[in-house]
Amino acid sequence: MWKKIIYQLTYTGLTLIFICKRVQNYNSRCPPITVKDGIFNLTENKYKCSYGNYYLFGNETLICQEDGSWKGEVPYCANSISAEIWKDDHDKTKSLNSNKCIGAGTEGPWEIKLFEKSFSAIRIEFKAYQSNVGCPIVSLIINNNRYKERRKTSCDRRVTQFTYEFKNDMTGNIKFFLSKNLWHEFEVCEIYIYSKSNEKCPIASINLPNGYISPSNVNSINYGEHVLFNCNEGFQMNGYRYLYCGVTNLSTQIPQCQQIQCKNSPMKVLNGMWENWNQSRNYSLEDEIHLICDSGYKLNATGSIKCLKNGEWSHTHAACLEWKFPLYLVFTVVIAVITLLIVLLIGLFVIFKNRKKRSSSEETKPEHIYSEIDEMYEGEDKEEPPPLPKPMTNRKIDRLQSLTYIDNNNQFDRGPIDTEQNINRNVTEDTTLKISDDVKNVSNELYGSD
Repeated sequence: MWKKIIYQLTYTGLTLIFICKRVQNYNSRCPPITVKDGIFNLTENKYKCSYGNYYLFGNETLICQEDGSWKGEVPYCANSISAEIWKDDHDKTKSLNSNKCIGAGTEGPWEIKLFEKSFSAIRIEFKAYQSNVGCPIVSLIINNNRYKERRKTSCDRRVTQFTYEFKNDMTGNIKFFLSKNLWHEFEVCEIYIYSKSNEKCPIASINLPNGYISPSNVNSINYGEHVLFNCNEGFQMNGYRYLYCGVTNLSTQIPQCQQIQCKNSPMKVLNGMWENWNQSRNYSLEDEIHLICDSGYKLNATGSIKCLKNGEWSHTHAACLEWKFPLYLVFTVVIAVITLLIVLLIGLFVIFKNRKKRSSSEETKPEHIYSEIDEMYEGEDKEEPPPLPKPMTNRKIDRLQSLTYIDNNNQFDRGPIDTEQNINRNVTEDTTLKISDDVKNVSNELYGSD
């Protein structure tokens, strides 16, 4: 039967579809089951016994599970055991073994003597005298316990096969009888008694290097039971993890624990390669390799994978994508440039304004000069102080320094006179220039002491 399982894989926009087919029991990772005196019918997909008189204990169909174990009871084909069959104090064993049918007789029970042999199932075949009688109702009595349940009973027209399987092994004699008014409608044709296998498998001598087995506290296991193999950390199983007593060979099918290695190549990535991958090297558990992209491509995630416990490489969602300058970065750069220009213009404007203010403050006339002049004329009639002369240029200062004073007579020398001062050249030599000390101080403060 086909099962369609769809997985979507986000990898470069590709969608993968996996189609799986259900595997048969004989073709799986679980150990193959070899049933003695039995076969696996491929057509019916179940186990069957090779001979008609054998009885199949366990499940006809086993299911292989994810951990490598079989789900279900391991089948076993059992042959009938010898017994004496009595009815109305007469031994009917020989007649029944000759495939002769015997009338059910009176209402008294049939007795099967096993002489303390253990048994697990009983099968009785009845034949009706008429086709419309139906199926007989059989009651079993073992050690004074009555069992009315019927299992694996088939009723096909005149032939009825009654089978009862006990949950546990039983001992003692068996008695059975039919329900009232039916004993004269049927014949007893076959009676078979079956017992499960008492086979045991020793496991105390099993040794698993770099691993251990379970159960570890017992010396043997019964038929159909399994032994579990486990490997230590850093090692992986090579072989079947489960082996079953009676149907698998515990001596030749023991697995091995080998150091975990990732031999297969990691998954291929478009436009990229694994940086430290070397096909000839042995990669052990937790070894790591890194993904690098071709020129012009960039990783979209962390591109590292590790060697896992199952011998496979881990997966990554990383991919090598074509590198393109993101549009949002363009907007960011443009906004940053505009902001920088605005800040620069504001700074230039502030600097220019401060310089202009400083120039205007330097041209302002000092007010403390007026206060000193007021002190000079204190007590006199105050007149409007003369306007302060403009600051002299270097040229005027040089010309003014060319004037000489006469030390003895306090008269000007007839040296060169600055025409811009509009001094009268006709001033006589006896004219005395009287300069008060206060005026000299003001002049020194204005023009210096030179």
